[in-house]
Amino acid sequence: MSATESGALPETVEIYDTTLRDGAQLEGISLTVDDKLRIAEQLDRLGVHYIEGGWPGANPKDVEFFQRAATELDLEHSKLVAFGSTRRVGGDVEDDVTLGNLLDAGTDVVCIVGKCSAYHVTEALRTGKDEGVAMVADSVRFLKSHGRTVFFDAEHFFDGYADDPEFSLRVLTGAAEAGADCLVLCDTNGGSLPSRIESMVRDVVAAVDCAVGVHLHNDTGCGVANALAGVAAGATHVQGTINGYGERVGNCDLVPIIANLTLKMGVETLPEGHLAELTPVAHHVAELVNFAADPQQPYVGATAFAHKAGLHTSAIARRRDAYEHVAPELVGNGTRFLVSEMSGRSTIELKATQLGIELDAKPWARSSRPSRSWSTPATTSKPPMHPSNCSCEPRLVGNTATSSWSRFQSTSAIGPAAGAGPGTRWRWRSRPKPPSRSWSRVSVSWPSARAMVRSTPSTPHSGLRWLVGIRN
Repeated sequence: MSATESGALPETVEIYDTTLRDGAQLEGISLTVDDKLRIAEQLDRLGVHYIEGGWPGANPKDVEFFQRAATELDLEHSKLVAFGSTRRVGGDVEDDVTLGNLLDAGTDVVCIVGKCSAYHVTEALRTGKDEGVAMVADSVRFLKSHGRTVFFDAEHFFDGYADDPEFSLRVLTGAAEAGADCLVLCDTNGGSLPSRIESMVRDVVAAVDCAVGVHLHNDTGCGVANALAGVAAGATHVQGTINGYGERVGNCDLVPIIANLTLKMGVETLPEGHLAELTPVAHHVAELVNFAADPQQPYVGATAFAHKAGLHTSAIARRRDAYEHVAPELVGNGTRFLVSEMSGRSTIELKATQLGIELDAKPWARSSRPSRSWSTPATTSKPPMHPSNCSCEPRLVGNTATSSWSRFQSTSAIGPAAGAGPGTRWRWRSRPKPPSRSWSRVSVSWPSARAMVRSTPSTPHSGLRWLVGIRN
């Protein structure tokens, strides 16, 4: 009896990343070949099993990517995958251009998409069901004959199975008998809920003698939950994207999927010791696609382990697990304490400890309950922010005679830029700079503490400059 038949979870789940193809279909993302190569390096650093590089032959960019990847990518943990489709309706696999391009890409692993819905075969392809089955089986068999590992993405499976389960199973059985290494069930329109995913995946696992995976979109907001439901039903392969990028509202987000499978469900997803790369990789990929990292992203967001209420902070000072569901260091993140009008003595003490400041009696008397007065002036006619948190460090260190920071005088408190990462930015009044000088934005991604400096266009200013706060 298999683990799935006995109701147990699989020991290992393969993580298949499609950020470079499906993720790039999100509105606002346009990747260069260099971008794709750098993202692939980050995915390998994380340790995902497969990186889908694109569709060779679909555009010059993807052709160049696979050509350069052969010599410029030195993947240690991941395997590169070329993506394509089945043969044409009524065509011959031997002279099919798409299948030929897959072979020319030179990857050991290929993934082909084919219709797994009777409605799409008859209405979109305008052909018969038998031909729809043959297109899949012929293509898988052809690629296997050339020594490739073949994944079959069963497009529209969940909708198709609901309408005509007999046909959808015929397609999957044909692919499995032709030698497919994994049958990936796709919720292409993203409209399924977890109960449906789990039930249908369980049916397929029981019906075919082949590994089963899932490819999910997030149109109902259930992308992550659907992936976990699929694994609970026996799927051993999950396709998604870093940070949930993808067409429409996105694909299922591999970041919380990896964390949940590993930490909550006890399923192996990454090489040992690589889970702590989750936060820095997620933020680095966001930087490469030119999107702001989501501060509320589960596990890796800047606010994922941020605590504002004084009651919470006081409890964490005694027991770290009192208000944190996992230790943030496990995923490469860290605990943050926000100073605001809700703060109490514990918050100030922890913030001072975090900054390496020893509070004596006199400064402590001025700082023990400062947050209400600190926040009042800055909340008028300004966007939502935590002004007290921004001004906490200069006020604390200003009360410490030995601090070298006391020579700076803070201007009006200005909170983090919209969508900013964990490194909090403050404006300080310093020596005036000539108007011709350019601005620089300095950000720190904690806990990796890798600073990135990027100049922005020259802007006239009045002696202000950005500095970085420490683990705010």
